[in-house]
Amino acid sequence: MRRKKLDERIRELRSQEKIPKIWSASGLRPFLVGSFSLRTLSVFPNNYSISPDGLIKGDAIKRGMKPKYYRLGLGKFVLLEEYVTGLDSQPKEEQIKLLSLQSESAEDKAVAQQEASFRGKKDKCLRRESVSKSLLTIFPAKIDLLKFAGLCAEEYRKNSNSLNLYHSIIVRQRHTKVEKLVQDQNFLDLIYKTLMSWDMNNRRAKLIPFPEFSASIREASARIVNLAEFEMDGLEKEQCTTVMASL
Repeated sequence: MRRKKLDERIRELRSQEKIPKIWSASGLRPFLVGSFSLRTLSVFPNNYSISPDGLIKGDAIKRGMKPKYYRLGLGKFVLLEEYVTGLDSQPKEEQIKLLSLQSESAEDKAVAQQEASFRGKKDKCLRRESVSKSLLTIFPAKIDLLKFAGLCAEEYRKNSNSLNLYHSIIVRQRHTKVEKLVQDQNFLDLIYKTLMSWDMNNRRAKLIPFPEFSASIREASARIVNLAEFEMDGLEKEQCTTVMASL
C-alpha cells in the first residue's frame, strides 16, 4: 500500500476536522509525528506556501513548484481551497481574525490540548538535536566518538571506590531487613559516601550535610519500609495507588 504524502495527510486531517481551518506546524505534530520527521513537519508548510498577496514565497515555490497553502503570518497556514476570498483588501491581522472565527470548533480545543502534551516531547527532541550537533563539531565521525567514549569509560573514576561502595550497599540490603537499615547510622554513612563518590556534591543538586541527610531518612523510615516490598519494574496497575499514597 502506498504511503500517503504529507500533503495528503494534512488534507485528510482537515476533512476529519482534526485540525482547524487555520493550522500550524505544531498543530500537525501530535497526529503525524512518527510518520514524518520533526524537521519535515516544520519546514514543509513553509516551503510550499505563499502569502495571499504573492510577495512571500516558500523555497519550493521559488523553484517552480505549485503552492499548496497560503501562509497568514505568525506560523499560520490555510489550504488554498479553504482560503476565504474577498479578504485580500483587509489587513493581514484582520484576515487572521475573520478566518479564525470561521474555524472555531470543539476539535480546535482538542488540538490545543494535544499540542500542550506534545510540547514536552518536542523540547526533549530539540535538546537531543542540539547535543548531536555539538558532538558533530567535535568528532568528525561516529567511530571517533565511540573511540573516545570507550577511553572515557576506562579512565573516568579509575581510582574511585564508588563501585565497591555500591556493592557493599547491595550486600547489606540483601542480608538485613529494611527496618534496621534505615536506623543504622553506619549504613546511612555508606550511602552518603557512595553518593559523594558519584560526584553528587559537584553537580547543580548539592548534597545536604550528613546529619540532615540521615535525619531525613529516619524521618521517612515508615514510608521507606512500606515501599520496600515493591519493585519499580514489576509494579502492577492496581499497586500504583498504594505506592502513590506512600510517597
